Amino acid sequence: MNKGAWIAAVAGGLVTLGIGALARARGAVSSKATGAIQPWPTAPEPSPSPSPSPPGPTPRPSTARVTVSNSTIHGPGSSIPITDDDALWLGRAITGEVSPRRDQRARAAVAWALAQNLMLVGRRSANTPPRYRSFTRLIRAYCQPVNPNWATLDSPGCRRSPRNCQPYHLERRARYRSMTWEELSPDVRQVVTDFRAGTLANPVPGLVDWHASTYDGAVEQIGGNHFGILRGRRVLG
Repeated sequence: MNKGAWIAAVAGGLVTLGIGALARARGAVSSKATGAIQPWPTAPEPSPSPSPSPPGPTPRPSTARVTVSNSTIHGPGSSIPITDDDALWLGRAITGEVSPRRDQRARAAVAWALAQNLMLVGRRSANTPPRYRSFTRLIRAYCQPVNPNWATLDSPGCRRSPRNCQPYHLERRARYRSMTWEELSPDVRQVVTDFRAGTLANPVPGLVDWHASTYDGAVEQIGGNHFGILRGRRVLG
């Protein structure tokens, strides 16, 4: 074999080897057992992420209207006066529920949510009387800072949740419960005075509940509180 033919043969063999190697790498060679063409290996597809469950229906604010005029709260079928004692307890509760850094709208939201809670929650119809006979009773039952159930280590709330009844908690609540009208901040006194007169704008119409963190049923955040309606709670609408 002359030199030129030998070089051509070698080159042809290398090409053949290269094609064979490429074919094997791609899985294109026939299986000895079945003669089937093996597929090109691919990475497994990731499992699709589960679709998020659709959110439940957003609780709607009550459509029943609650108003205030002449130191009286008016709701469906009922009216409850706001006495001087009620005004003082409302001021104490607002002081405990709203940071001094917040604006008047945050304080107004607490006052109105309490009034709407008083007149709307737990009633089957306008003919059903409110659960509480006075504004003070509702305030002290609902607002932890002035609630007697959170006053001492032996109180029901503190027995259920001791971590929320550290000494500084108890001292702060005792201070709120004993504040005089003069000891309330000017901002708090102004909100309470305007509320009794019926001149305080309502930033949370129909809402009856709030928490420091969001919850299932919260529809609006004002200041540091989330306002809404707890699911399962009967609210007159």
